[in-house]
Amino acid sequence: MTVSGDTKLLRFAFWIATLSAAISAIGLGLCAWLLTHRDALPSPASVAGRSLIYNYNNTSHAIFVFVLLGLSAALVSTAHSLQTENRRDSNGQIERSASRGWLIWIKEHPAPTIILTIYTVIMVHESSWFYKEILTWYDDINTKHLLSNFSLRWSFIGETMRNNNYRFFPLSHHDLHILSWLTPYTKVWSLISGLELAITVACASAIVQNSKQGKPAPSLVLIGTLLFLFTSASAYNYFQFIYSERFLTFLIAIYAYQYLCYLQTKRIEHGLYSLLVASYALFFKEPALTLILIPAASIGIAGLLGGIKCYPSWRGLSQKDFFRAYQLELAIGSLFLLFSAAFITLSVLPSLYVNAPSYDNHLRFSKFSIDFRVILLLLYSSVRIWQITKKQSRFCLIDSLNLGAIGYALVLFAMVGFSANSYMALPVHLVAVIDILTIWNNWVGPQLKLLCGKQLASFAGFGIALVVLGIEDRQAYTFRYRANDITQKQRSWYGTYDAMKRIALKTRKKGEPINIILSKSWFKHSDYLKQIPHDRIVLFDVDNRTHTIISGINQGKDYSPRSGDFFLDIDTGKRIEKYNVDLAPYRQIYQFKPELKNGRIYRHH
Repeated sequence: MTVSGDTKLLRFAFWIATLSAAISAIGLGLCAWLLTHRDALPSPASVAGRSLIYNYNNTSHAIFVFVLLGLSAALVSTAHSLQTENRRDSNGQIERSASRGWLIWIKEHPAPTIILTIYTVIMVHESSWFYKEILTWYDDINTKHLLSNFSLRWSFIGETMRNNNYRFFPLSHHDLHILSWLTPYTKVWSLISGLELAITVACASAIVQNSKQGKPAPSLVLIGTLLFLFTSASAYNYFQFIYSERFLTFLIAIYAYQYLCYLQTKRIEHGLYSLLVASYALFFKEPALTLILIPAASIGIAGLLGGIKCYPSWRGLSQKDFFRAYQLELAIGSLFLLFSAAFITLSVLPSLYVNAPSYDNHLRFSKFSIDFRVILLLLYSSVRIWQITKKQSRFCLIDSLNLGAIGYALVLFAMVGFSANSYMALPVHLVAVIDILTIWNNWVGPQLKLLCGKQLASFAGFGIALVVLGIEDRQAYTFRYRANDITQKQRSWYGTYDAMKRIALKTRKKGEPINIILSKSWFKHSDYLKQIPHDRIVLFDVDNRTHTIISGINQGKDYSPRSGDFFLDIDTGKRIEKYNVDLAPYRQIYQFKPELKNGRIYRHH
């Protein structure tokens, strides 16, 4: 085969590898020095030590962001110049098709468009910032009367860039960080999530369609839409904002689609965009490394072994032609060095200084729970490996994605345990849906079309998808359960908050003191709770069994509950019993729903 003479990707690989190797060497040297000269630095618990680690985290992450943005600018500029040349050569045909792409997709797939629209409307309707960590993140957004739009949100930064316990996901949640500069409304954030969801589904369907020549099987996009949207992992990620696997899956879908375009056309701009997306996806979650590197490495190895038509075999391949033919795989491989350099300098070094244990180390290898889709992924991967080794089929991008998804699940298992129903499993579900669509597109769909015609085959595909969803709905922790759990939790939180505010206003009009006690609540760190009229907000510490005033009169001092005090259970729920919080002196005056454990207000006798 003819090897492309364009080496732009190779040049990026060289510079990424060189810069990353230099940073890694410096970082490892500093780690070695720190282990032997710890006494030369102030104690991490001292004021000077806290200041040192604070300034180091800010400076090192600022340099990291600067390097990543510089790399992005170079990749986008190079890709844009290549696209401009292609447009000039094709008299604008590429430009016109790109601008009308979404309208064509909507026209060709009305049923999936309707389903995605309804799904997004429900997402927007139920979206709320009354959920776990986002409570405190939202405090930064509401400061300064919403006039400081483009200021840094330190709650977002602290969540991802100051965890000195070997955690490493510096870009997680910063899509929300950037959105918060443009709008404080979570409804708009949910609209963006709906757009990400639509692009994810479109990319997954396009990967399956373009992996096979000829027309796609009937209802391909509709089946993919149904099977991806209605899983427990999707409910977790699209009915709330705090799970970064939503955006990671979006990036992986684009990465895989651009990679496929590169494999089929060998146009360098597709490789550049694939490299660009991969450079960001790496830093959203640690296991994402497997979803980026394993596909590229497996394609490279399969190509050298003669298993991929568009790549030259290693036999008789000169060194020069090797570097040119496999430049995208080498460029993506260089991202491992970039990841290593960032991990050493941004996580390992400050964690060594603080001397903190690894986050969630008690969860390692704790659980490996799979479902029908993961089983199907494993079975399909096994069949494909058998076909490839028997030379009955060639290795393809979808096979590489399967290997990446399996690696992702195993890394999660090693880190915190793996559960197919968890929000962390969303990328695995994406690849499993791609496998199901491949089976339908290559074998089942065409056979049904021959037997009963296109229209009946379309209805059959739709029916099969509904049957699969119906069977899954009879299992534990389904989409319906998870979506209902999240929406009920959000409704109970803001419903109880509003009820407490109304009760406090009535109490104030009567001239009575308003002392609000809470315990084991996400609201204990939120400034929003302080907007409720109060004389004191008191935190009951379940560990040392003490009451401390955290807002209001005598803030910071101990407190003893007295008659007329309120105990606010917005989100504590089951933890009241778990931590033996004594509510005997209180009577219940408000309940959001009897079937929920949380959403109650009590008053001291």
